[in-house]
Amino acid sequence: MTSKALRAVAGVAVAGAVVLSGGTVAFAGTAPAIPTGFLLHEKTAREPVKYPEEEKWTISESRTLNLVVNPCRLKSPRDKGRVAMRTIGHTAPEHYSGEQVVIYRSRAAAKAAMASLRAQVVRCVHAAEGSFVTRAYATSVSVGDQAFRFARQNYYESKPAIGGDRAVVVRKARAVAIYTVSGEYGRIRATDYTRQLAGARTMAAKLCSLPATGC
Repeated sequence: MTSKALRAVAGVAVAGAVVLSGGTVAFAGTAPAIPTGFLLHEKTAREPVKYPEEEKWTISESRTLNLVVNPCRLKSPRDKGRVAMRTIGHTAPEHYSGEQVVIYRSRAAAKAAMASLRAQVVRCVHAAEGSFVTRAYATSVSVGDQAFRFARQNYYESKPAIGGDRAVVVRKARAVAIYTVSGEYGRIRATDYTRQLAGARTMAAKLCSLPATGC
């Protein structure tokens, strides 16, 4: 491929290849790449942390990881048709936040992934272990083509206990993005989703800059 072709705008097919955002080239028939730096928290995740003994960022390109929203706490993923995936995690004492983008081979596969997550919420809406009870909830929200906010909360003798998750899951065309925060220990409030909704809205718009998403 010539240097002139490599400078072609993102999404233009040249000699059997497609130049994606960020200059990444994917040949026809191969899994499309998510450009380096594409995720919202990626720049921060790639920088050194101030207190490495207390916090850590991780970045994974693995397509075999579980989705960061895992209502039934499955040991292996159930969604099919992943062609590209990036997961960013931030851990600190009693805290975890995650950002994940998954591109599927088709809109149908992405829709099926969303449906699977909603179904898991229904199956795992109430789980009891001794005095502890875990409840999960999902509510549709108006973001992208399809989205819902997810809450899972532990309770001890009917009172909220440490061990709560708040997430927003959004689909845009063939892509699914997830923003989650774990470590909640209070009652579920609308303000628990402020950061996750902001991330989901930003990413839903940004995903259409990737030809691989088929927007």
